[in-house]
Amino acid sequence: MLEFVKKQVYRKPFIVYTLSLLVVCTLVCSLLFQLTLNSQLEQIKQDSLKEFENAQNNIGFNIQKIDSYFLGLYSEQNRRILKDFMRFFGNDAETYIMKRIVEVSGDEAETSFIEDIKNFVRSNQYSISQILFLTSKNSNIITYGTNGISQVKFRIPNRNGIKNDISLGYNYTKKILQPGDMSETLGEVSFLVRAQAIFGNVNKNPIVHVAVMSKDGELYFGADDTMKEQFRRIYDSEKTSGRIGSGFFQEMHYNVYTSEQYGFKMVSLVSYGAIINQNRSIFLFYIFGILFIFISITLLIATRMSYDAKYLSLITKAIDKAKSGKFVKIDIKKRKDEFSIIARKLNDMSEQLEEHIQKEYILKLKQKEAEMKTLQQQINPHFLYNTLEVIRSHALVNNDESVADAVFNLGGMLREVVKNKDVITIGNELDILTKYLKIMEFKFSGKFYYQIDVDHEIRSMETVKFWMQPLVENFFVHGFDRSCDYNLLLISGKIYENEVMFQIINNGEKIEPDRLEAINGWLAATEKENTDNSSIGLINVYTRLRFFYGDGLKMKLNNNEEAGITISISIWRGDEHVPIADSR
Repeated sequence: MLEFVKKQVYRKPFIVYTLSLLVVCTLVCSLLFQLTLNSQLEQIKQDSLKEFENAQNNIGFNIQKIDSYFLGLYSEQNRRILKDFMRFFGNDAETYIMKRIVEVSGDEAETSFIEDIKNFVRSNQYSISQILFLTSKNSNIITYGTNGISQVKFRIPNRNGIKNDISLGYNYTKKILQPGDMSETLGEVSFLVRAQAIFGNVNKNPIVHVAVMSKDGELYFGADDTMKEQFRRIYDSEKTSGRIGSGFFQEMHYNVYTSEQYGFKMVSLVSYGAIINQNRSIFLFYIFGILFIFISITLLIATRMSYDAKYLSLITKAIDKAKSGKFVKIDIKKRKDEFSIIARKLNDMSEQLEEHIQKEYILKLKQKEAEMKTLQQQINPHFLYNTLEVIRSHALVNNDESVADAVFNLGGMLREVVKNKDVITIGNELDILTKYLKIMEFKFSGKFYYQIDVDHEIRSMETVKFWMQPLVENFFVHGFDRSCDYNLLLISGKIYENEVMFQIINNGEKIEPDRLEAINGWLAATEKENTDNSSIGLINVYTRLRFFYGDGLKMKLNNNEEAGITISISIWRGDEHVPIADSR
């Protein structure tokens, strides 16, 4: 199938097509890769944004719960709990217990702020891990485990020593106001919301690394030790998205989400290599799909070029055979491309050339045959010319000028006829015919008259020699009336657009209708053999003219209304029917 690459005309285009297709397939594959990567990155971005918004909502939910609790704490129905809270706030354990013993009586003994706040933390599923009660002098602290166990510490001496660890979660601080005077601040209560309760649902995608950072860049959730450096570089860049790392598979894409309200940042980081590995089935489908398309189109191009190359070989072989004279018809089959147009034109050309060659060959054979018959029948031309000249001289001596002129015309006509030149002009042919008509005028003196009216432009046309005289001679053989004193012959030649029309008209005998129809039928059917020996002269003239002018020649006989017949010869002058003499 790849034999066509041996031909330069197909090898270079095939290489160009293949390389172009390879470039296009590579670009398409790269585009699909990029679109898939962008799609995955966009999906990761959306997922991370959703996780970030959920984290903000979790913080907001816990803050709302805390605010609602303290708002209820200062209400009338919770005044006992508020009183117990004031006993607890800023006092040590001994003072707190002593105040409860002294101040609490009856059913108030069952009211406890520590139990109430514990119930609040329990209702929030222990999302709060620590509550710090701060005054200007000392601090109390309550810690809660996820299993429900709590621990209370009083009078922590060093406030800085008990500072909340931000890595444990989000710290929310609320001011404590004097119940009787809301303009007076007693201190602060700081709630530490567990990081797990806020950010527990982030980082669901195994290939995405997520870290939560404070505004000062401190990592406090989800930061892998191996990734801390990358996260700090991202924080320092102050960009919301971008790339870090070198090399395609080692390069990583990041997105940064900043919470101005709660003072933290969430960073998601993913490597391109991890995305490709996670979606390798999709990327392999792209690669093998594009490879299959490339191979299929390449084979299709190769098949088409091979098919065209074989057909081109048929055309070139047909041309080579035509050079040696053998015309072979090319099978067009079902092709409808440029090769079929070339093959069709070559077939037409070969057919026309072969037809012209056959016509030329047959014409030459017939001319040679006529020459042989002429040689067999003729007397030595010089002896005949000399004899005619002697007769003419004798007639002149006897003052018989009419005989002398007749002999002169006969000699001149014979000279023109026996000349070797086969193709002459219409003017020369008319000269031969005129000499013959003068002889007939001498023979039938007083009973025969003729007239020749041929356009001057026609006289320069080329034609075969000695065809008008046989047609005129038919009039004297078949149509001339010796008893009539007025036998007339008219020869005309006119140009009508692209057509030359000759007419030979006489007033002699008519032709019987059946015979006239048979003659015209034969003249219309160019390939039909004629078996009517009585019209051999007419048929020979038609055959010679047909070989010379081709399909551009038409001949027809008609009976005139009054008397005689009209022979019409039509010659087409268009480019389609160039005479053989003109085409040489």
